[in-house]
Amino acid sequence: MLTGQPIRVKTIASLILFCSCGRVPPSDFEATPRADQNLELLALSVSGAVVAREEIYDRVVRDVAAIRASHPEVQGIGYWSRDTGNSLYLRVDAATGAAIEQHTYHDWDGLNARWRLVDIQNLGTSWETLFLQFRGIYDMTVVARQYAALRGVIFSEPAHPFFAGFYGDGFPTTCLTLDGNWYRYVFVGCLPDCVSFHESGFSTDSRGRIAFEAEWDSTTSTPLPDFIRRFGRRAGTSCSWR
Repeated sequence: MLTGQPIRVKTIASLILFCSCGRVPPSDFEATPRADQNLELLALSVSGAVVAREEIYDRVVRDVAAIRASHPEVQGIGYWSRDTGNSLYLRVDAATGAAIEQHTYHDWDGLNARWRLVDIQNLGTSWETLFLQFRGIYDMTVVARQYAALRGVIFSEPAHPFFAGFYGDGFPTTCLTLDGNWYRYVFVGCLPDCVSFHESGFSTDSRGRIAFEAEWDSTTSTPLPDFIRRFGRRAGTSCSWR
């Protein structure tokens, strides 16, 4: 749990409709955060934009619900993203920290409005290490890069999911790759201590039809199926950052 002093975030008019980031429709910005933020993160990972595309999110929600309903063994497997999608850490110099504490730092006003900042936490005794949280799910590498360019900012980086450091590279997740009209899913189940894995692969078409493709258990001597090799834990687009 984060501890520190909060700072009141002034209500400011949103500039989101004027953001050209990722060349996505304004409606996609307005839609975030969506009802299922975990699947929104999954959709975002394959959208190629700063927010998840609406049509991709809708299809992911439909597909995953149908796969889970027909294959109960993957029901408890969500998506483990590279970051939270809505928060970042900011380190600023002493002069900037003092200005932030006194509400006189305005270089970030435009970004705070664009990304809909909702909360700031001071993580130290001075206002030099900050935790920023936003309303919406975004590609936080893009957001962090924009904050890093501000005057007085020493570094800016996305916040990672809690417990990520405990699991390292081994944790349950869902890998998704868009392959033409096909969506290729691999659900990666984490076996005891997360040193072994069970991967189950599925394809869906635009009509929502599901095809079971392959499964693989890393504790066996069974050769890795081609589908798992191409779209699984080490290769799927949404998992390729690991």
